[in-house]
Amino acid sequence: MLANSILTYSDFLKDSKEPLEIRKAMVRRYRELKSITAVALEFNTTRKTVRKWVTRFQGHISSLKNHSTAPKEPHLQIKDETRELIVKFRIAHPSLGYCYLV
Repeated sequence: MLANSILTYSDFLKDSKEPLEIRKAMVRRYRELKSITAVALEFNTTRKTVRKWVTRFQGHISSLKNHSTAPKEPHLQIKDETRELIVKFRIAHPSLGYCYLV
């Protein structure tokens, strides 16, 4: 498959039109060999990557899709009450800048 190639897994994946199939092949190969290290060497990737896809695979190819890395909740979000106070203050005092709001 990818053995003895000079491309890394990530380089190969970038050029591939079927990344899910590559991941599925990685999982299938792990089930044959029962060795994460051997599969990592064969696919020219890290053991962490192999472990990630083997763990994530749940019998169907859709489980091998990329997950979003975006936060589930916004990190900085102003409460509505606070926002209303700021807007009212800015309307009442348009000449005052940021340093008065902090």
